[in-house]
Amino acid sequence: FAEASLITNVLSIDEVGENITCTTRDNGAETVSLPALLTIERINNLRLPSIMSKLGEVEVWTAEDIGADKEKCGLTGSPIRVVKTFENESGKRKCKFITAQELPQIIADALNKRNDEIKQAVSNSQRFSKVFIVGEGPRPFAETISDDITVLPFTNAEDLAQKITELKPNAVLWGSDSLSKKVSAQVGAILGLGLCADCTLLETDGEELYMYRPALSGSVIAKIVSSTKPAMATVRTTQNGADIMVAAGYGAKDSLDTVKAFAQKNGAEMVTTRKAVDNDILPYTMQVGLTGKTVNPLVYIAVGVSGAVHHIAGMQKSGTIIAINPDKDAPIFDYADFGIVSKIEDVLN
Repeated sequence: FAEASLITNVLSIDEVGENITCTTRDNGAETVSLPALLTIERINNLRLPSIMSKLGEVEVWTAEDIGADKEKCGLTGSPIRVVKTFENESGKRKCKFITAQELPQIIADALNKRNDEIKQAVSNSQRFSKVFIVGEGPRPFAETISDDITVLPFTNAEDLAQKITELKPNAVLWGSDSLSKKVSAQVGAILGLGLCADCTLLETDGEELYMYRPALSGSVIAKIVSSTKPAMATVRTTQNGADIMVAAGYGAKDSLDTVKAFAQKNGAEMVTTRKAVDNDILPYTMQVGLTGKTVNPLVYIAVGVSGAVHHIAGMQKSGTIIAINPDKDAPIFDYADFGIVSKIEDVLN
């Protein structure tokens, strides 16, 4: 598909005529010619089924209706395959419970300790001879599978596809930002290559690239292999932000002023969880997790965060994680270095 006919991360459709104009999450307003392919985020309210739901007619499009090749549809046409799944227990830490009075010193100590290393669960004794990365973001992942890494600067999809065809790497890695996801999909379409998205771990036997990614809202990890070469993947690169991030979860809905004041006092960036966004407590642009952004500040303070796996996936590489929750059994404590079991106001005031 043509580069000009694709818009990703669409938050609203603003104007449709000969062209279509959309507001996107990262790039503001974008206009392309029709026909166009859009990927949508949070454009409508989710309607859940109930016994009171009215039945309506569902319009079904077949492959013939959209001019698609049946051989390239569904499992038969997919160039990537899941070879194994297992329960996701990555990111768990040994939590030490502290008092509210100890919190300032814990934060100060954490700011003096850098922790930007990607922790790998699999050691790669076998290596690829040649790996391409598009931009510098995927480098930590590439270094786990190869010693020969070439950086391709961002250009258009056609130029990148030509470079990949000419130089024949074993694998091509992209970041998780919206531009990387958009262009990687275009390159995959041009070259007929499979693309595994949002990988959190890579390994190789020297021949195949095995790509690990969360599935089922992060509750399981899928191990995936591509039948096309070179293998391509987007990896969960992090977004630059403040050294300290304060996440206000749904449990902090009645204490937002207190949390905001604490964040401002400590020069911290405010972020949030999907449940808080779904309940219109905080905006989607602040969401961390599988369907939000991935972050790794020096200090991540989770306030009123339950610890759902889809949120953990977006913050588990943070340096020091501190959880504040009145429920001592909250899952977030399994992923924290330090925990405070107390009411929010008693800790942050």
